Amino acid sequence: MNSSIVNVSEILSKGSINSAGFSTGYSFDEINASEFFDNLVENSTYSSPIFSGILIMEKSGDTFTIIDGLQRITTINLLLCALCERYKNTSKKNDEAKEKIMKRFLTFEGEPKLNLLSEEQKIYKKIIFSQKLTKNEVGSNLAKTYNEFLDRIKKHRISGTELFKIISKIQFMMITIENSEIPIRELYQALNSNKDKPQINLISDFITQKDAEAGLSWMKVVNKYKELGDKSLIENFMLDFLTIQNDGKVPNKNSLYNNFKSYYIKISKYLTTEIIIGNMCKYAQNYLKILKASFDDFQIKKQLIVLNENNGQDAYPYLMEVMDDLDNGHINKEVFSDILTMINSFMLNRQEDSFAEVSVDFASLSKELNKMLVLKDYVPKIIDEKKLTINEINNSPTL
Repeated sequence: MNSSIVNVSEILSKGSINSAGFSTGYSFDEINASEFFDNLVENSTYSSPIFSGILIMEKSGDTFTIIDGLQRITTINLLLCALCERYKNTSKKNDEAKEKIMKRFLTFEGEPKLNLLSEEQKIYKKIIFSQKLTKNEVGSNLAKTYNEFLDRIKKHRISGTELFKIISKIQFMMITIENSEIPIRELYQALNSNKDKPQINLISDFITQKDAEAGLSWMKVVNKYKELGDKSLIENFMLDFLTIQNDGKVPNKNSLYNNFKSYYIKISKYLTTEIIIGNMCKYAQNYLKILKASFDDFQIKKQLIVLNENNGQDAYPYLMEVMDDLDNGHINKEVFSDILTMINSFMLNRQEDSFAEVSVDFASLSKELNKMLVLKDYVPKIIDEKKLTINEINNSPTL
């Protein structure tokens, strides 16, 4: 058994790469693909390599069988396919680069270098060679991921050369075993026995590894949530907390750990783990106060009860930031109560037909609030396809 840190280009330059045949199929979709691409581009701004985990392969001559890491390798191959497709026929230089990528990384003796199982291999082969997919094949996760990569490349306006440089920064810890050392089915089952570990547990383990004291503080908060008897509440908090940290973009609930890790890596350049987790714990405690309407002030308590009864969960990220302003003395209880009244007026009115198509990005309202506090005549806007100002909300029927 050998192990080493290697670039993905070195892995894909090897001979034929096969699936061990034990996985249930490719499970990435367009949401996962979008997050993967955005995180890849974002992390590429740092000088360090992009570490993507452990890859375990069995070696037999020039053939490699992936025991663990098949989805990650498949995803990177689909990204390379999208890169080739996006820039083909755009210039002689790009066409030459496409041919090099195809021959070195994606194909082996005229066939796909990566061999998936049955129907997935058929779809994957069509994607590599730019062949038309059937209606059913377009609905597969392979095709969804590939098409999302095409869209993301276009939206980011990233050059083929720059994208290839980013992909080349991806590294794995590659563990290679000989085909006689360990039965690969047993190894696969052992490696995947904990794959369904809850996202919050993964986050808690990560925090504890970084700072044991911060880990204890965080676990106290997690246990408070557990006492409420609803396992989804702590995940809902983390989803809303990460939404705040990502300028209102809601992460995939199944990727909370990866999103938290990306957030931590960015902010840990400026703050200690103790401060980062202390702030997160404070937000989590405020989140509980919102859920339980736990305020001594009668008006605030009343408005929070109404908010929760009217399914106002989409306002929680915004309210956590407002409560942070309240804690720090940037606003007083009267202003907080007025904000809750405003939100509840909107919640009430959007249930009516005339407001049915109006939505609000509460996560982005904190910037508007700050302007409103400084500039008394400033009128913030809640914008989607239709426009609805806060004044218009305030003029709607009150509770």
